[in-house]
Amino acid sequence: MNERLIICGGAPSTMDELAKVPGSGPFDFMLAGAHSPAERQVAVVAHHVSHENDFPKTRAVRKGLALNTDYATWSNRPHPGVGHCVPELTPPTCAYECQPRFISTDPRNHHHYSGSSAMLALKVGLRLGYRKIILAGVAINEGHYAHFQVGWKWIADLLKCCPVRSMGGFTAELLGKPTEEWLK
Repeated sequence: MNERLIICGGAPSTMDELAKVPGSGPFDFMLAGAHSPAERQVAVVAHHVSHENDFPKTRAVRKGLALNTDYATWSNRPHPGVGHCVPELTPPTCAYECQPRFISTDPRNHHHYSGSSAMLALKVGLRLGYRKIILAGVAINEGHYAHFQVGWKWIADLLKCCPVRSMGGFTAELLGKPTEEWLK
């Protein structure tokens, strides 16, 4: 394991952001969720993290492209192809509006303070002991991904002491961008 990790999210900007990472390697690469452009373009990944059941599909895509498939797999739920299940990394839930009058036992009415698979990947990266973590393709600015901003805001104070930066979007505004000095 290297001391530096790049978490590759699913934004279309992922590969452009990877090309702009300051400094030089070595870096380990971690796929966050499904459909990351890095899934098809990064030759060697060390980890794949997702809260969804996308592990067999990602492995099949990478095998078909002759990319490595011997990476570790992580999820907070048991899924086919998951090597490491870490349910304790599931974010807390909050009933609709977090108001006592809205408390419901129906799981459809609960919202996780999730930051998408990228936040789960960050938690795994921190647990693995990476000393510098860079997010690429984790803008979470548009579409349904913007809803994940609440999860990142919820733990923003905790992230200030973490060794994590982002290459773009909302997460870069929250965490700052990496610099060569920061990487050293």
